[in-house]
Amino acid sequence: MKILPVNYNIISNIYNKTIQEPQIRSPRLEPKADTFELSFTGVQSYLKPLMNSNNIHCPCCGVKMLSDKSYQELLGRASNIKSTKDFINLLTEYKEYIPKNLKSILENSTPEFEDSMLEFHKYFLEKQNVSTYLHARQVETANNYLLEYAQTLPAKKAKHLADMVKTIDLSDNAYIYNQKLMSVIDKLNLEPKERFNVLKNVTSFLKDSSDYLSIFKIPDVQNMSIRELASIFAEKIFRYSVVQFSKVSKIQDDYANNQILSCSRCERSASKKSFLPASYLDNPEFKGYILRYLNDVSFNSGPENFENNKSYIHYLVNFLERISKQNISFDSREVGSLLKVGRIASRHQEFVPIVQTKVDVPCAGCGSTMLPHDIKKIIDSALANCNSVKEYTELLKKYDKYIGVYAREAADLYLQIVKQNPNISKTKLVSRLQKEMDKISAAEAHDVIRFFSKVRPSIAENNTFAELANFDLLSRRLHAYITSGKFNDYNYQNMCNEVLEGIDLDRNTPVIIYTILNKLRILTYKNSLVKPNEFDLVKDKDSVQTILFNLFKSDIGTADHLIAATKGGSNTTDNIIGLCRTCNTVVKGKKKPYSWITQNPDVRIYLPQQLSVIHKMSKDGDIEGYDNWAKGIADVLYDLTYNKFDVRDKF
Repeated sequence: MKILPVNYNIISNIYNKTIQEPQIRSPRLEPKADTFELSFTGVQSYLKPLMNSNNIHCPCCGVKMLSDKSYQELLGRASNIKSTKDFINLLTEYKEYIPKNLKSILENSTPEFEDSMLEFHKYFLEKQNVSTYLHARQVETANNYLLEYAQTLPAKKAKHLADMVKTIDLSDNAYIYNQKLMSVIDKLNLEPKERFNVLKNVTSFLKDSSDYLSIFKIPDVQNMSIRELASIFAEKIFRYSVVQFSKVSKIQDDYANNQILSCSRCERSASKKSFLPASYLDNPEFKGYILRYLNDVSFNSGPENFENNKSYIHYLVNFLERISKQNISFDSREVGSLLKVGRIASRHQEFVPIVQTKVDVPCAGCGSTMLPHDIKKIIDSALANCNSVKEYTELLKKYDKYIGVYAREAADLYLQIVKQNPNISKTKLVSRLQKEMDKISAAEAHDVIRFFSKVRPSIAENNTFAELANFDLLSRRLHAYITSGKFNDYNYQNMCNEVLEGIDLDRNTPVIIYTILNKLRILTYKNSLVKPNEFDLVKDKDSVQTILFNLFKSDIGTADHLIAATKGGSNTTDNIIGLCRTCNTVVKGKKKPYSWITQNPDVRIYLPQQLSVIHKMSKDGDIEGYDNWAKGIADVLYDLTYNKFDVRDKF
């Protein structure tokens, strides 16, 4: 038997009356009693400042949560609705905040679609009829599941179950259905795990459709004005997306690290001991939701909150690993990435030049116009509201100046494909874009092989025999790796693991090897921009959204230490410059300023440009507190590069 995956976002198939065959799912592992009795400590509230944010996703179901203030503003706007088109525009604007199981309300609801031409009461009633039909089909599926399950029981027990099914009305919601089922379930004398599976499977069939049906349970609709109906309807759609402040472990005191934000729906259905609704640990998407929640919290927490409560991430991760009996686990790379987001975000908020939006600031590494975080939020929201290739393309063109050097090739290729094929589908666009980028990457990889031959005479003339030997060894290995097709996955780490085995880059290796490896690293990064990973496919509505998100993300402004914090560098602005995300994480990485500048000639051009732009902003009064910043950075660079990079005379 197979269980029907509940999906109420596909109304295009509602008239297909084929019932999928249900199955019994495996039982959820019950945690030990002491699992919830973890110790939570903390200095101050880590999350309360985020209650007013609209950029946090629920850790349980993944919906983007609304602050109470924004929710009230939304209801105020709904109370002034004058037409169906106005209401659909409001839904479209706030679509990110509609719970996943209610997103069917958006089907056939766009300002251009014929639904927008209906009188509002008729629009509501048609949607209501569809929800009733959908729920009836799910009730039928649950009935069929129970009847099929009854065939595995002795005759007397099977009759009890079959008689109960006969009492079911197709309009019964999940609660009423379960009440009727519970009236006979005790008579079946099932094993605890089997009993749990039966109840859980029936709930999985009916819960989402019941929730969707419930938003249409509004009495006396015909006697309401459009404004009254729109206000109540909006309240029912969005009320469960409002952010709530709760506890991770509900049997512990309200310590700072024992706090969590979740949506109203998940808070309402949470268990008595923790923030988790029953059976959420079974959801294969749950870990992704948690990681996105922690990423949101890290990014939006601010420098003071993060520094005082950075242990929060470790506490929550440890709690989830314990409660799931290690079925859900987080490796050190995932935790480290979350902590890094917080550290970088806290610096970003303090480094004003990359936050302000009045003046375009070039990246010190590549010269790209860095994307301010506030504009990035606008772009992300617009991406979530795009539905067609045309809409995505218009957005890409509108914010074209924020496409950086390393994303430019993919962006231009995207625009070229769309120009040649105006009516291309999203699926074909992604496939074509990936194939063309693979061709470009393959050509660039072979250029690297030829580069070895080009520079070898110089290496033979100017380097030691040992350095030449390592150069030739690496050349042979890279040639074999690339020409054999192993590099066709464009995985830089896999390549390094194989070709660098036994080679110590810090001894007897020409400096130019770093330049060559950096070329390959950038090549693989550019290729990855058009290839969504598994998590992207879960969180984004389509691959085009992911690709454009990646293109813009590569150019977002970041703050980077000149002297690393691990080497004693401060978090103050006199030790920080602005880099696009790609230069910060891919090109510069952990390199010292001397190595970074000597290996990347572009830095010698664009770093002085950034100093000049920010110096002028300070003189013009566009930013405060940066009067001597450019001069201070120039002095630091002069010292860190052993007096070889000198732009002090310009400031």
